[in-house]
Amino acid sequence: MGISLPPKIFLSAVLCGALAACATVPRPDIRREGAVDGASAQVQATSADGSVKSEPIDASSSDAGPRPIVRRGSGQMINRGAATAPAPATASGPARGGNTTFNFEGESLNAVIKAILGDMLGQNYVIAPGVQGTVTFATPKPVDSAQALSLLEMVLGWNNARMIYSDGRYNILPADQALAGAVAPRAGAPGMARGGYQVQVVPLRYISATEMEKLLKPYARPNSIVNVEPSRNLITLAGTRSELANYLRTIEIFDVDWLAGMSVGVFPLQSSNATKVVADLEKVFGEQSKSPVAGMFRFMPLEGSNAVLAITSQPDYLDDIQAWIDRIDGTGDTPRLFTHELKYIKADELATRLAEVFGSGRGNNNNNGGDGGASLMYPNPETIRGLADNMSSTSDVNGGSKDSFSSAGGGTGGSGGVGQMSLDPQQSTRNTTVTIDVNGDKVGVSAVPETNSLLVRASPAAWKSIREVVEKLDVMPMQVHIEAQVVEVQLSGELAYGVNWFFERAVTDNGLPDAVGRTTWSQLAGSIKPAGTNDGGMLWTFLGPNAAAVISALDKVTDVRMLQTPSVFVRNNYEATFNVGSRIPINSVSVNPNLGSSSTISQVQYIDTGTILKVRPRATKDGTIFMDVVQEVSAPSGDADANGNVRIDTRRLKTNAMVQSGETVIMAGLIQDGRTRGSSGFPGLSRIPVIGGLFGRQSTSDTRNETIILLTPTLVQNPQEARDLTDEYGRRFRAMEPIKPPAKQSKLK
Repeated sequence: MGISLPPKIFLSAVLCGALAACATVPRPDIRREGAVDGASAQVQATSADGSVKSEPIDASSSDAGPRPIVRRGSGQMINRGAATAPAPATASGPARGGNTTFNFEGESLNAVIKAILGDMLGQNYVIAPGVQGTVTFATPKPVDSAQALSLLEMVLGWNNARMIYSDGRYNILPADQALAGAVAPRAGAPGMARGGYQVQVVPLRYISATEMEKLLKPYARPNSIVNVEPSRNLITLAGTRSELANYLRTIEIFDVDWLAGMSVGVFPLQSSNATKVVADLEKVFGEQSKSPVAGMFRFMPLEGSNAVLAITSQPDYLDDIQAWIDRIDGTGDTPRLFTHELKYIKADELATRLAEVFGSGRGNNNNNGGDGGASLMYPNPETIRGLADNMSSTSDVNGGSKDSFSSAGGGTGGSGGVGQMSLDPQQSTRNTTVTIDVNGDKVGVSAVPETNSLLVRASPAAWKSIREVVEKLDVMPMQVHIEAQVVEVQLSGELAYGVNWFFERAVTDNGLPDAVGRTTWSQLAGSIKPAGTNDGGMLWTFLGPNAAAVISALDKVTDVRMLQTPSVFVRNNYEATFNVGSRIPINSVSVNPNLGSSSTISQVQYIDTGTILKVRPRATKDGTIFMDVVQEVSAPSGDADANGNVRIDTRRLKTNAMVQSGETVIMAGLIQDGRTRGSSGFPGLSRIPVIGGLFGRQSTSDTRNETIILLTPTLVQNPQEARDLTDEYGRRFRAMEPIKPPAKQSKLK
C-alpha cells in the first residue's frame, strides 16, 4: 500500500534535509601533552613567591658528551656580621657608679678573697688547700660589686685557681680540681648565671665538633675544651663568664654553612685518567705545594665517571681550574676510543661528510643501497665476467634481479626486479669505516647504525676538532610537506592547443571575453604568474592557498581525470618518489664469448611504468623552497617483439622551480596524441578482404591528453608545525564524515 504525503509535509522534509546537510559534525576534544619545539621549549619553575613561571630551555645545548657541572658558592666562610660587631658587654654590665676602690701591693691571695667576697659582698666562701699566691692591683676609680667579682675571677685565674658557686657559697679550688664533682654542664648565655667558673654545652649547626676544636684551641685557655662529641656534634667548654662569652663569639663566627660558601665543580675528562690528573693538580695547587694558593683547593678523582671533583672557597678559581683541566686533558697524544651518539643525522652519512672535510682514505663502505631510480638497468661487463666464472647473484625478496648461467643450450632467466621503492632490511646493519687526516694524525671513524653512533679512534686534540664539526652538523633538519596533484586533462574545445596556451590567453584576459570559462579564470588572474623559464613544458606559480580552484576551473572547460593526489613529508634535500602503475618485464640475452656462441646469459628485469613523480626539495630558513622535479608518464604500447618485450611510450618532464612556502607551482606540457580505430558491420561479411568494407563501417578517432602537475610545498621547521599539519588533515577527515540522521521511531497504532 503506497503512502502519499501532502505537499506541505514533503516541502518541510526537503528543507530539513537541506539544513541537516549544512550541519557540522561534532569534533572530539583532542588535546596533546604540549608543544614539542626545540627552539622554544619551556619548562615550569617555581619563583620565590610560590608562583609558577615558564622559563625557556636553551636550545643550543647538545648531548655531545659529559659537560662540567659547576656550583658556585657564596665564598663566605665566616660570619662577617658577628666578626665585625663590637664586643658584647661583660656579664657585669656597664659601671653603675660604685663606691669601692682597691689598692693591693704584693698582698696574699687569701687576703684579696676576704676583702672582696667577705668584706664587700658579704658572701660565704671556702678556700681549698693549695690555693695561694700574691696579688698586686689597684682601682683608682670606684667599682661596684659585679665589677669587683669579675676582678676576683681574673686574679684567681692568674694564680691557677677557680671560684665555683655551690650551696649558697663560693668555693675557691685549684684549677685542676674545679671540674671533678663540682660543676655540671648547662646551656644558655653565661651572663645569666650567678658567676664563677662554669661549664657550657654548645651544639653546633654546620661545622663539625672536631673541626671547631681545631679552630678554638688557639683562643682558649688550657683545659678549657672539656669534651668534643662528634656523634652529637657538641662541644663542651669551661671558663669564667667573660671567657665563655669570648668562646661563644668565636664559635658564632666560624659556625657557618660551609657548603653554601664553598664552590664545587665536577669536570669530566675525555682522554686522561682522573687519578693522574688529580695528582698533577695537587703538585701545583695542593697543600704540599709552595704556591700562594696552596691549600685553597681540594681535589678528588671520581673513577666511575672519570671526572675530577674540585672544591674551593673562591668561586672565581673554578674557571681557572677548568681551564687547566682542559689543557691537561687535551695534551695527550695517545690515541683513544671515543663514542658519540648522534641525534639527527645518520652515522654513515656523517662519516662520509667527515671524510670529505678532513680528507680520507676509505677503509670499508658496505652501504651500497639506493633507490635505483625509474630507469632500466642493464648488466655491466663486470657482472657478465662474474657470471662467466659460475658465479650467480640473487636480489632480496623485495625486488632485484636473478642472473643464471648455462653452458649448453643457452640460458634461462629468473624473475625479479631492480628493487625500486623497496626498503633493504640489511642497510641498517651495514657499517661505514673511513680514515681521515686531522692535523697530521690518522684518525679512524666507524659508523655504528644500530645505535646511530660514531666510533672514533683519535688523540684528544684530534677528537676535539672532530667533535666541533659533528656538533655543527648534527642539528635538527627541516622538513617539507608536499601536496601533489597529477591531473590528466583532455585537450578539446578551449583547451585544444594545450593548457599552456589556455593560461596565456585566458588568464591574462587577452582572449575572447565571452568564451566559456573566461570569467572564472579572470578571477584567478591576479593569483597566477609565470614562474620563469624552464626546459620543456610550462611552469606557472599559483599564489592562492587553495590549488583545487585550478582543477575546478579546468573541469568546467574539459574532462579532467585525477591520476595522483599524494601528500608526504620529506626531509630537506631528500628525494620523495610517487609511483602509481605497473612493472613491465624486459628480457635481455647476452653471449659469453669466452665459452662460445652456445653459452648465453638471460636476464629478466622490470621497469616501472605508469605515473612516476620524483621531487627533491631544498628549503631555506626564510621560506624559499627550490624543487627538482621529474615527472614521467609511461605505458606499454604495440605488440611484443621476438624477445617478448613491448614498446614503452614515455612522456617525461624535468625542471627546477623556486616557490615560497605554501605556494603552488603548476607544471604542464606533457601532451600525448592517440588514435583509436574501430569497425562495425555484418558478422563475417565485414571481415572479407577488399570487399568487406561494403558490408560495414570503419571509424578513426584522434585524442589528445595533457598531464599537469600541481605541487604545494610547505616548510616544516619544527615538530609543532608537523603536528599542526597533522591536525589539519584530521579536521578535513572529520568534515567528510556523513551526518547520521536520527533514528526513526515507529508508532504502532
